[in-house]
Amino acid sequence: MKIGIFSDCYYPQINGVVTSIMNLQKELEKLNHEVYIITTTFPGFQDEDQKHIIRISSIPFFKWSEFRIGLFLKHTKAYNKVRDLNFDIVHTQTEFTMGRFGIFIAKDLKIPSVHTYHTVHEEYTHYISNVGEKSLKKIVRKLSKRYVAPFSGVIAPTEKTKDLLTSYGVKNKIYVVPTGINLEKFKKNALDAEIDNLFKSFKIKKDSFKLVFLGRISKEKNIEILIDMMSKIINSDKNIQLIIVGDGPDRLELEHRVKNLNLEDNIIFTNRVPNDKVPVYYKMADMFISPSKTETQGLTILEAMAAGVPVLVYDDTNVKGIVLHKKTGLLFKEDHELLDNIKFALNNREEIKKYAKEAFRIADDFSSSNFARKIEKIYQELINQSGKI
Repeated sequence: MKIGIFSDCYYPQINGVVTSIMNLQKELEKLNHEVYIITTTFPGFQDEDQKHIIRISSIPFFKWSEFRIGLFLKHTKAYNKVRDLNFDIVHTQTEFTMGRFGIFIAKDLKIPSVHTYHTVHEEYTHYISNVGEKSLKKIVRKLSKRYVAPFSGVIAPTEKTKDLLTSYGVKNKIYVVPTGINLEKFKKNALDAEIDNLFKSFKIKKDSFKLVFLGRISKEKNIEILIDMMSKIINSDKNIQLIIVGDGPDRLELEHRVKNLNLEDNIIFTNRVPNDKVPVYYKMADMFISPSKTETQGLTILEAMAAGVPVLVYDDTNVKGIVLHKKTGLLFKEDHELLDNIKFALNNREEIKKYAKEAFRIADDFSSSNFARKIEKIYQELINQSGKI
């Protein structure tokens, strides 16, 4: 098959959507499919593979410079170049301009199209305005329903996302396919020297109980609450450290908060780290922690488990059957339960270590190769239904 994947974000950006696309691209190519990525330009970056990665002129998305919005017009040179590739199927990964580009291409070529709904946008309306947020959420739901209407099918990473789309009134066939991860990348043992270098670079104590958060540092990730809880725990046990790995719009504000609370020895920010170094940050953890209550799937949870690290995460349908309380990690519903679970982990280190083996076993079911085969099957089903092949 010749497959066109359309996305507003792609490497060198680092987030869950980019990870999902890159893993899918790699595994589909292993299955002998020809995969093209149609995405936005990124300042100062040039791809090695300029045949299969096509960049469309873009601008920053308002004040969020890390996000790009593609600029395209029908029947321009760039549009015709993509159309003339004659894809067998279009797969969009965004509800923004590159997604619209994919819809137009599919219509022009009269081929099936499928969309992966990665992001629950109604959870992010606070970035636009805190005034009239209820009305904004209602608008977002209507726009989401309208956006997916032209597609032959929709892919949801979890049952939670499928139920949400159904509640919006989406009538398309919805396939539930959890995003896969590159297990081998996280299974590899980290060298002691690599971990020691991290300890030295960030003044991390070898004997401390290390909680690691890895992800985008933004309001919806709930990191502020975690910082406040750390201040309470440190009053009774100073031998605990929270390492916050990543970058985002709230990083500077949270760093300032940590400084004001005089917690700089116990709460450490690494800023953005190279993608190939991410596994080492998981490996140094005694426990991975994610206080976020808005995850659609939570790839970092699976990555941590694949690295053999127990997890402490929000008890939601997206982790059902994956995170098992006091077997592969710990679950919380209310904020006070998050605090209680951190204290439990801190005081029961040997028991926490036992969760790691079971966490690793469960993560093994979510390989990127299994993910690609499931997506391939959906492509073939939609192509057959269209009568193209």
